[in-house]
Amino acid sequence: MKKLKFISLSVLCILVLAELVARYLGLDQFPLFMESKEFEYIHRPNQTTRIYGNNFKTNEYSMRSEPINKSDTCVVLLIGDSVLNGGNSIDQDELASTLLENSLNKKLGKKVRVLNISSFSWGPDNIYAYLKKYGTFNADLMIYVCGSGDAYDNMTFEKIVGVSSVHPDKNYIFGIKKLVDKGYGVINNTFKKIFPEEKSPEVKEKNQKFNSGFSDLDSLARRLNIPFLIYLHPDLDEISKKQYSKDGKLIIDFYTTRHRKVIRELNLGAKKEYYLDGIHINAEGQLFISKNLYEPILNYIK
Repeated sequence: MKKLKFISLSVLCILVLAELVARYLGLDQFPLFMESKEFEYIHRPNQTTRIYGNNFKTNEYSMRSEPINKSDTCVVLLIGDSVLNGGNSIDQDELASTLLENSLNKKLGKKVRVLNISSFSWGPDNIYAYLKKYGTFNADLMIYVCGSGDAYDNMTFEKIVGVSSVHPDKNYIFGIKKLVDKGYGVINNTFKKIFPEEKSPEVKEKNQKFNSGFSDLDSLARRLNIPFLIYLHPDLDEISKKQYSKDGKLIIDFYTTRHRKVIRELNLGAKKEYYLDGIHINAEGQLFISKNLYEPILNYIK
């Protein structure tokens, strides 16, 4: 009987400790997503939360930026995917968009906005659909931060919000539930790496379509007379090989033939130390992007 009580008390203590750890990490207040019939999904608007010790905010348009204000005299649209968004690993103040906004305001002495329009795994077609719905916010400049993987990353409208662990649509009363979910996700992903699922030739062929969003964004910028720059972010494999992949070169060729400036991060000294994984970057990587974009932006808006 004493042994049973000891075991029960031990289990209870472990659960309480796990819950305290989960709450300390912010696992009970994850940034949430919502579905969109136009651009698949996006973070919910007007969120202010803290996850893994990082502040995470979205404004009324689901941008990872402060609210839009009538006093905004100069607007730069920074558009992209999870690299630009930063996700849960990057504090709001460490985002390239925030760093650029602060430094440009200080330099020019006027209200400059660098709006962060991005979401996880967004391709150019997602971004174009977002801008088609909400407009370009009187932008003076538009910069697309993309990667080689965006070349054929077309929208599928597969249901992932509330299904994928990285696209939650609700939080739980107990943070330990998310801790268990994340643990299961790690095990599941490891299993998939060991036993990868083979795609059929039909599926591979179906996905081989260059994303129409590249052309749509270019046309939108020309139609509205908005200067448009492209910033090509390399993955770790491209850094190791010191050259962009075939898909990356395709993006470069697509925009250079249309007389768009393509800023190639690979040629600017990108380091492996900036990476959290094969694609995503840490706070140093965000700072690196902000430094690379500072002068190009300044040349357009000063």
